[in-house]
Amino acid sequence: MAKRLKCWKKVSNRQVGNNISIIYSKKGKENLELFKDSLWGKTDNMNVIVRNPKKHSYESVLGKTKLVKHLDSRKQALKFAKSYMKEHDKC
Repeated sequence: MAKRLKCWKKVSNRQVGNNISIIYSKKGKENLELFKDSLWGKTDNMNVIVRNPKKHSYESVLGKTKLVKHLDSRKQALKFAKSYMKEHDKC
């Protein structure tokens, strides 16, 4: 049985056409977003973006970017996101 994450919670899951945005939040300390833009065409590329919501940014209402990981597939992005959340699951 997989270890349940204590601190992370899914707050948004949107898909419009090829646009995908899945956002997890760590009790106001961090936001993790899995993101794919339809402008990329039919490729399966996906980004994982980690932000700090306490540091405001003009670029994003989710906060200042701490980490951006560009991955070749949605499966790789989900695997990276899950491992990141497990590694940073201290409230």
